[in-house]
Amino acid sequence: MFMRPGLRRGPGLLGAVARTAVVAGTATAVSRGVNRSMENRSQQRAEAAAYEQQAAQQQAPPQQAAPPPAAAQAPAGQDDLMAQLQRLADMRQQGLLDDQEFAAAKAKLLGS
Repeated sequence: MFMRPGLRRGPGLLGAVARTAVVAGTATAVSRGVNRSMENRSQQRAEAAAYEQQAAQQQAPPQQAAPPPAAAQAPAGQDDLMAQLQRLADMRQQGLLDDQEFAAAKAKLLGS
């Protein structure tokens, strides 16, 4: 096929730049809309949680001063034991110990 000089095929450089600008502008507008929508949902959830918490506090009867936790009343030797057991439980929760390892370490601490 023979083409005359000076005739181009396709949109050319200016058309490509214009198309890129349209695509980028559309992407920016969509991104802003998605971000705004996510912020609105997050704010609505926070407001709903605050409302539910406030409603629960209003419905709950007034409580008297809570007794101190049992660990606070324990002798110093038991405080250390409780702290060690808590560390073991935390390690198990983090996946550092499996159930068998936890049970063995707990038995060793308790002297069983």
